[in-house]
Amino acid sequence: MRKSCEILKKEILNLTNAVCIGKITKIYFDKCYKKVRYLLVENDKERYLMEIKDIYKISDSIITVKNQDNFLNAEMFSECEFIIFEKGAKAYTSSGIYLGECEEIIFSDKFLPLEIIISGKSFPIKKVLSASGDITVIKDDNVRLTAPKKIPKAKINSKVKIVEEDLLARVSVYSDERYNDAKTVTRQKIIKDSDFPDRIIASYEFLLGREVIYDIKDNDGNLLVEKGTYISEDTINAVKESGKLAELTANSIVSNRYFF
Repeated sequence: MRKSCEILKKEILNLTNAVCIGKITKIYFDKCYKKVRYLLVENDKERYLMEIKDIYKISDSIITVKNQDNFLNAEMFSECEFIIFEKGAKAYTSSGIYLGECEEIIFSDKFLPLEIIISGKSFPIKKVLSASGDITVIKDDNVRLTAPKKIPKAKINSKVKIVEEDLLARVSVYSDERYNDAKTVTRQKIIKDSDFPDRIIASYEFLLGREVIYDIKDNDGNLLVEKGTYISEDTINAVKESGKLAELTANSIVSNRYFF
């Protein structure tokens, strides 16, 4: 078995060119110390991440590697992606009892974490409930904690969602602006109602009394509703037959004149 102190602060020697690359300053773990992800190697100029498999031999004074071809640039990673073992980090049980300070992690010969030493007492690594580097939480005996259930998201037809969001955004813009201001809004490509399911909006009664700010034409270029028209039920029915309700909605604004 090995200890974390056997790795930390030791120099890394590259056997290929007989150069000391730097010292191991941190051990990066995955969640709850279940696996060593990387060792951080630092010198005065550079920082590297190396994997356990890159180690050739560990002696009392130095750690050797055959080469550093597989080393990664540490600047490309964020430390928040890992858990860093910090000697002196506080440890608590899941019921909030203070256990002491983390002192050591014991590894197998293949560097699998086996135990964590807290104030002289050994705990199996499987009892680590969570860890953040500064704090480690040890699971209480006979206490089972489960993660909250995730509420499944309702399945929404992507095309329907896009059109609904598009219409709401356009209606909001045109409703809040006066006619003269609305003329300055750049017209965008209107998606045809016929390309999507018929029942995107249950009722179009909210259009009654709105003022049309652009001519509405059918697919052949024939005028359906003239600019300046105040929308009535007949207007809605005529436009609906041509599949232009979305365009009518997007190109009308709330007016001071209403139909009842």
